[in-house]
Amino acid sequence: MNRFLTTLFPIFVLLSVAVQGDEISHIEGRIQAFNEESYPVWIGLFSKPPSEGSEALDWSLVETEDFQVSIPQQIEEVFLLALQKDSAPLMMRISSNHFASEVVLDFAKGRSLRGTVLSEDEFPIPAAELSISCNDLSSTAIPDEARSTWKSDSNGNFVISGLSTGECSVDIVPGAELPLETFEVQIDSKDNAIDFSLTDICFVSGRVVDYDGETVADAEVTADVSLGGWFSTSSDKYGIFSFGPFLKSTSIYLLARHATNGSTRNSKVLAGKHDILLKLSPLTRVVGMVVDSTTGDPVEEFVLQARRQHTGVKFPHTETEGRVSAMVDSNSHSVAVEAPGYVYHWEDATLVAGIEYDLGTVELVPGKTLRGKVYDASNGNPISDVQLFQVIDYGDTLFGTEGLQVTYFAQTITATSDDQGTYSIGPLPFEDVTLLVGAPGYEGATIVVQGELATLDIALSPYQPSRTRIRGVVQTNFGEPVKGMVHISSNLGGAGRGNNEDGTFDRGVLPGSFEVYAHTKFGQSNTEKVSLQEGETVSLTLTVDSRGRLSGVIEGLQAGEKVLLRITDPWNQPVRSGSRWGNGEFLVEGLSPGKYLVYATSDSNREIDKAFEIRDEDGEAYVELTFPGESRLFGLVAGGAHKNHEIRVRAIPKEDASTTGWSEVYDDGNYEIQGLENGVYSVAAYRRHYNLSGELRAKLGPSQEIVVQGDTQLDISLGGSRRTIPQSGSNSVSGTIHPIDDAIDGIVSMSSSRVDKSQQLSADDQGKFRFKSLPTGRYSLTVNVEGFVFYTETLDVGSSIENHQVTLEPIPQGSLQISGRVNPSIRAEGSFISVLRQSDGARVKSVKVREGGEFVIDQLVPDEYELSLYVLGLGELQKEISLDSSIEGLNISFDSKRQ
Repeated sequence: MNRFLTTLFPIFVLLSVAVQGDEISHIEGRIQAFNEESYPVWIGLFSKPPSEGSEALDWSLVETEDFQVSIPQQIEEVFLLALQKDSAPLMMRISSNHFASEVVLDFAKGRSLRGTVLSEDEFPIPAAELSISCNDLSSTAIPDEARSTWKSDSNGNFVISGLSTGECSVDIVPGAELPLETFEVQIDSKDNAIDFSLTDICFVSGRVVDYDGETVADAEVTADVSLGGWFSTSSDKYGIFSFGPFLKSTSIYLLARHATNGSTRNSKVLAGKHDILLKLSPLTRVVGMVVDSTTGDPVEEFVLQARRQHTGVKFPHTETEGRVSAMVDSNSHSVAVEAPGYVYHWEDATLVAGIEYDLGTVELVPGKTLRGKVYDASNGNPISDVQLFQVIDYGDTLFGTEGLQVTYFAQTITATSDDQGTYSIGPLPFEDVTLLVGAPGYEGATIVVQGELATLDIALSPYQPSRTRIRGVVQTNFGEPVKGMVHISSNLGGAGRGNNEDGTFDRGVLPGSFEVYAHTKFGQSNTEKVSLQEGETVSLTLTVDSRGRLSGVIEGLQAGEKVLLRITDPWNQPVRSGSRWGNGEFLVEGLSPGKYLVYATSDSNREIDKAFEIRDEDGEAYVELTFPGESRLFGLVAGGAHKNHEIRVRAIPKEDASTTGWSEVYDDGNYEIQGLENGVYSVAAYRRHYNLSGELRAKLGPSQEIVVQGDTQLDISLGGSRRTIPQSGSNSVSGTIHPIDDAIDGIVSMSSSRVDKSQQLSADDQGKFRFKSLPTGRYSLTVNVEGFVFYTETLDVGSSIENHQVTLEPIPQGSLQISGRVNPSIRAEGSFISVLRQSDGARVKSVKVREGGEFVIDQLVPDEYELSLYVLGLGELQKEISLDSSIEGLNISFDSKRQ
């Protein structure tokens, strides 16, 4: 494939070579001063002088000193063009009666251009790709491989040679997925030096400090980029770090970790922001006891692992008589205990920086190790590199339902067979365990390991293509094929996979029952339910309705800013979430007639919305989504009993503005909302929480009206104060919740804004609770038990309080009910919907989602409720309900992109 020549070849050497001979089929040549380390040479032969768009008769790559190129015998004259990186090109005209002499290519260096590639904020850009073209050579079609490019070094510096004087254009691509920028330069008769500063390309930089504000060297800093990509670096001896290049205003999440100084919360920043302060939280001491569940004896050798997201830090313990003592990252969300011969233990942990956390007594269950051999069922030969891992039942109360917890066990309890096919996996529970076994080229196997079985040889059969298949076509209601994702799911899970250009799909499956649907740009198709036996094939037609078009234009986005379009019905039920769009036209199809709202939310946290209607007569609607703002609202949020990362500040426009914006509050207490219009805004701080409509809830303090114009500062006081370095105390509070039978697993919390102390635990099977290590102060004691009024009480803790009695009042039961369905139904089955009363947050009841995604919540009284649903792998949804009569057919749907 050829393209127009855009690399400069400015020096011409036109030679007439006198050669003898009649029949010519090739040209012999030699490269003068050939160096094996020099760049290879490309030679093109043309039937006429190279000009714009002219095609070569042939191109040859030369990598040795001597070369030979072929020529069609009927050609009477050829033009040879020789190209070498960092050298001026050579052009020769050779007539047919002069094809026998040796051609010597003696390249010249020409002029040079050197400099540095810089971002808009003056950071050097490494590995930027440069190419150059000039006006004194016509664009000529050459192979892509022959097009010369240069890379800037680690300091952003570059050198380009082989140039001649004149006007040239330099194209620079700063990195993958970043836009090209072109600069016009004038090459003089001497070597030239120029720096290129790219527009809208920025870095982020900052400093890592400990809790006392001292710089921290060698901290691991990671950047998670909203548009894709994950980067990691380390702070230098001054605590400084930087990342880039990024497109200006790209959202970036930063996290710093240090082995002995803890970690930071996730901080969201925009590319171009500097002087970022990442403050490490102090470590928290975790204490407790680890004992054998069958004997009660201390476990002498174990490892405590503090978990954060998908990572963990291990703390080995030996000869400690079972006592736990470790300084761990206070941002850890869970701890795991591992010991040889015991089943792994996991529990969630709410840690507070500087406050000792007591695990209590961890009872480890003795486990077994399963050993054996994996072999080929057809010939008995051992199979190496077989993967074995324990299947974790999502509904198993031993391991819980949290995705990270399940992932942890699936990754930890695993084994690989060696060259002899032998394996060893454990520790496993002594009750029945399910293992998945698989190897490339073999059918996977599911093995149930029962009781005390300790040895098991496993036979795997060579893979055979599935004879059980689901085939079909995805099409519009007009019969036109359409591409999308075809989702096939069963009670074992499922996944989406793209179909072919002609709309067809063909998938091999295991025998069983399935739900099949397609998600396309027109929306979701009908769902087909099928049951297949071994060897059966079914053909399906999945139809999506392409009628109903919303078109429009998006304007006013800043460089690199994108928006996500979300369409809801008038009751704020989600209808469609579209792709990310920049400035320009957009199109959403497949909307049925009716009234809608379209929300455009940018990754700079700006939002506008417009109402529209799809009518039967034309089936189309048009909206203009304009983000006109360039002003900025910023300030400091102080006071209150909430951590900064839990707070967001939202600016809602009054009548003379239309753009809503919000910002999270960073660890240093600052917030910043960019891209607002000039006008009056209502500004308030909210606790970080979302419902289905995507709105913030739980406002912290009254709203304030402010005129935003240009850079406008507004500091927000939430009232109260909190000490940043809490003191550990020796007080305790214990008690009993009544009625005892209903209080089991009730959630009990102790919190105090004055000492920044918060602990949460569950009541035991006797309804009892105990809080330890409390500093002196005033606390709020809260109890949340399903079916009972939310209980709150203020306790002055000057010394330990023992046997405190809490009596709960039952929530009255009524005759109203809510019924409906959760989509996708297969994924939602077995999950629980929690019903919370909005007035006090009391948990009224929890109901299980039935087969087919159906649910029924009964015995409710008229009130304001919130339905909360968590589905593993899809996340959590909340839905507000104002109930004055029974509701039937309520639809709760997860965004299809999250499936």
